Amino acid sequence: MIDELKKIKEEMQNLGIRKILVELPEGLKYYIKDIKEIFEGFDMEFSGENVYGSCDSCQECHVDAIIHIGHSAIPNMPLLKKTYFLEYFKNIQKYPDSNILRKKGCIKIGLFASVQYVNELNKLKEYFENEKFTVFIGIGDSRLKYPGQLLGCNFSSYDNIRSVDCNVVLTDGIFHPLGLSLYSGKKTFSLNPYSGELIEINNESFVRKRYALMERAMKCRNFGIIVSRKIGQSRNFIASKLRDMAIKGGKGGDIILMDEINSYKLENLPYDCFINTACPRVSIDDQENFKKIVLTVTEASYVLNGKIPERYFMDTIFYVDGSR
Repeated sequence: MIDELKKIKEEMQNLGIRKILVELPEGLKYYIKDIKEIFEGFDMEFSGENVYGSCDSCQECHVDAIIHIGHSAIPNMPLLKKTYFLEYFKNIQKYPDSNILRKKGCIKIGLFASVQYVNELNKLKEYFENEKFTVFIGIGDSRLKYPGQLLGCNFSSYDNIRSVDCNVVLTDGIFHPLGLSLYSGKKTFSLNPYSGELIEINNESFVRKRYALMERAMKCRNFGIIVSRKIGQSRNFIASKLRDMAIKGGKGGDIILMDEINSYKLENLPYDCFINTACPRVSIDDQENFKKIVLTVTEASYVLNGKIPERYFMDTIFYVDGSR
């Protein structure tokens, strides 16, 4: 990474760039001291905000350029600033016991990864093919840079390999596999890249909680519809449609601009329920911390229509404001 930063510095000097913003996820903020030494002489700012993905980029900040470390670019995300996306890849340390999949009836499998591990997918594919599996790595839409890549808000890499028996997601956590299991309706396994452990995702408890939340939201009369100013998450067009649906249904609805969503902010706003049109992961991961209901866009569309679906669907982002 240091060599890549030095190349970026040289290009910035050639372009006359002086004021820069550096964005890092929590796990990489310890690099700040090293980065500061490399870019000595530049007017530097460091983001102290949570940076969960490249959509968490302050494109409206008053700087000449941005260095975003740890995530790949979102190809269809409109950019206002010269932005350098410096990816941070990790390696798989241990391969899984393939018999676990075979015992589950998985012969044709789809391989996926969070961005840190996408470079390992071809190695994993070769491993499973040597174990006599038929293996597919799908191509996603214009929001995804790499084959097999998953975002917390986009699972379209699955769309052209729907014939698989099971999915395997190479990642550190369970959010991406959980989302894919709901999106695909197929058996989905999380593969730990360090231990090689395969865990089958059980989404029943999650779905029950979200259905209970939607049932409670049916009684809400006034909705605060949250819109992020972050370019990679901004969905004003959807927020406006949801507001129209609320008003047409005899309920109140206002659009609220909010980048960092937390319980304290929501408590002080006079709404029964909230609809989050920004990162859908916030509605799901942080719901236990919220004292008020915070629905995803998909959940809200069903609630405002007064009809809860038989199958639960994750909110996915394909386009944001200004996407092409």
